[in-house]
Amino acid sequence: MGVLLAYLFLSTYLNDKAKFYNIYKIPVIVPHTIAAFLVFTIFSQSGFLSRIFFRLGFINNMVEFYPMTFDTKGIGVILAYVWKGAPFITLITYDILKKVSDTYSKAALNLGANNFQVFWYILFPLVLPTILLGFIILFTFSFGAYEIPYLLGPSKPKALPVLAYIYYKSVNLKDRPYSMVINVFIILFSLVLAFLYILLNKIIKKNME
Repeated sequence: MGVLLAYLFLSTYLNDKAKFYNIYKIPVIVPHTIAAFLVFTIFSQSGFLSRIFFRLGFINNMVEFYPMTFDTKGIGVILAYVWKGAPFITLITYDILKKVSDTYSKAALNLGANNFQVFWYILFPLVLPTILLGFIILFTFSFGAYEIPYLLGPSKPKALPVLAYIYYKSVNLKDRPYSMVINVFIILFSLVLAFLYILLNKIIKKNME
């Protein structure tokens, strides 16, 4: 979503609308707790969207609205992270796309390619390394994040950071080592992702040289 939005900003009139262009940056500065509150307010069974469906007659009562928060599929958690993460990817991808020469794009358009083909077969492979770097950053943060899974996640299964907190705060001190094990696993996994980020970044710089 972030990559497509960056392409739209670059290739359409939206690029000339400075005020509209800056709107997408708002989620980047919004705290994750506020993002969780917004998702709950809109997508919960008692939220804004379910009330609209009820008023329009799509559901007989708001309990029939499909639960998007506290659900085992983590839809609410995903929505919150998409809302927060897509603008970040848009921001870094847009700057890369601006630096890409439009020679290949113009040649493809002259040869009969449409805008989607230009994006998918020409621009996307060029910005893919940057997208992968952004993915590693977002995934590493989400993997160890606590607020959104705690506020929107299901009671079972729980995200690892939430589970570590529960074990740590348990009145049974025998549960505390489980918390330490989970935290160590999160740290080690994050270090692996950080190593991949550094390695990929070096490969990108080497190719650019």
